[in-house]
Amino acid sequence: MRTARPDLAAVEVQQVTPYLAPRLLPALNRHQKVGNQYIVTVDADVAAQTGRTLGAAPTATTLASASDTFSCAEAIKRVLIPDDEVALMGDLNRAQQKAARIGKRSILRAKEDAAEALITAGAGATVDILGSIRQALDVGIDAVQRVPGRLTLSCGWTTFRRLGRYTEVTDQLANTGVAILNSMQLTKSPDSGVRNVAAGILAEVLGLEEILVGDDDHWQAGTAWLCKLPDPGTEPDEVPQIGRTIQYLPDGEQEFLAESYFDDNLISEAVDTRVWYDQEIYNGSGIYVLTGIDEGNTITTT
Repeated sequence: MRTARPDLAAVEVQQVTPYLAPRLLPALNRHQKVGNQYIVTVDADVAAQTGRTLGAAPTATTLASASDTFSCAEAIKRVLIPDDEVALMGDLNRAQQKAARIGKRSILRAKEDAAEALITAGAGATVDILGSIRQALDVGIDAVQRVPGRLTLSCGWTTFRRLGRYTEVTDQLANTGVAILNSMQLTKSPDSGVRNVAAGILAEVLGLEEILVGDDDHWQAGTAWLCKLPDPGTEPDEVPQIGRTIQYLPDGEQEFLAESYFDDNLISEAVDTRVWYDQEIYNGSGIYVLTGIDEGNTITTT
């Protein structure tokens, strides 16, 4: 018999570099799989009327509500543990925890890939940085300014390290007297060394509020995503947001549904991990994709 396992749904997933999808497209928890989400869009600027004839009605711009349908689809991962392998993993509980961890990682990786593809496709613009990352970012910052949120650059580990080695970045650090120290909070090795520029320092140099560094498996080298991060505590029908992840909660509490049972036919313990979600872009003008971030910025295109 299948048994719901909230304890397995809550196991910690081991990950050095964080998943960025929960920050870029924060979850909106819902109690139904299909529905309609009202949103606030960024309206086009219109010129004010001048020269109105006295007594005549002003030229009006009529506002209309906007909405977006959602349909939360299932993502599932089943992990089998043959009965003669259970003891080798410590005991049944530890074996089930390992299975649940594998299931959660599989789902989180799928959500990360989907978020990267959606944000790239829904961006307001995609440009090559050409000769200067700082100049390209200045243009991008101006482009996304009308969408509220925290000004953030997201990229993979390789891209982040490349940016820290760019001459225009290291020269700025030298000119301002900021040392390239091991103050970086995110590192892929215990010894961060003097080669690493802190993510916070690099953000200051580039005129950003934050830099998010994800795994190269999901965030391709050479590309960075300038986004206005949505406030998770604010609904998209209150202020414009780049997008959200609509998330169906079967029990009203847990993102993941984990269930375990023994399969007599396969003679194995089974652990199923499931989620239901739909990632949506609402205001792509708050996303600006930067490409051409190669090593040393030696290759420029037109």
